[in-house]
Amino acid sequence: RAEALRTDGYAAVRERLPCDHANALVLIDPPYERGDEYPQVAAAAAAALTRSPAALVCIWAPLKDLETFDALVRALEPL
Repeated sequence: RAEALRTDGYAAVRERLPCDHANALVLIDPPYERGDEYPQVAAAAAAALTRSPAALVCIWAPLKDLETFDALVRALEPL
């Protein structure tokens, strides 16, 4: 029951992820072309876990700029 969507993934997490679905897998793989994508990734992960706390959230993130990556990890720590 997997779906691949060609849409705004950040919005899809909020709109399409089933509530409290035990087997939900969310893969977040943005292009990281804009400077605001790291905060958007953290917000999308938080939204996914709020909507479905048992979901597994996988995030692809490049390790080009370690301070930016560390900031992403710090934003995800409370989740």
